[in-house]
Amino acid sequence: IRKAISTFGFFQVIDNVGSFFTSHYNRTFTGSLIHQAGIPAFTVELGSKKVVDLKQVENGVLGIKNLLSHLGMLDVQPVGLQTPLSYSPESYQIHLHPECPESGVVKFLVNPGDHVKKDQPVATITDICGRKKGKGIIKTNKEGYVICQFEGAMLYSGSPILKIPSKFS
Repeated sequence: IRKAISTFGFFQVIDNVGSFFTSHYNRTFTGSLIHQAGIPAFTVELGSKKVVDLKQVENGVLGIKNLLSHLGMLDVQPVGLQTPLSYSPESYQIHLHPECPESGVVKFLVNPGDHVKKDQPVATITDICGRKKGKGIIKTNKEGYVICQFEGAMLYSGSPILKIPSKFS
């Protein structure tokens, strides 16, 4: 499956098995294919939960062609994808992080594909009138690439803000 993922050409994130059931990945279509039917499978991220990134969709089509070419099912030359997140042979763990410290209006300072460093501001938080809540800045304590923003102008205390895979340590 790792060869299929690398042939596809997207950034590789392999979440740790310990969180597989606690994160309810076993309830996903991919999780069911792998663990119930024994069929190799992977998920291609094309944007956040409610927002599809059209560039990622275009890359997804190219990735499917790359994979079909690798399997001998399509007679085309594999192409490189135009994505800021390129394939990495290292394993990464997904973090739903940081969490919103209190309810408020969140404005993102980073986008999917951006590399973030520990203690980097990733969002601002205000009340509905635009006044800072707390320090007004939300920082991450993880280093990695943003693969998803949790949408919604208003987020509640404890809600994750970003999905950031970081290297296993």
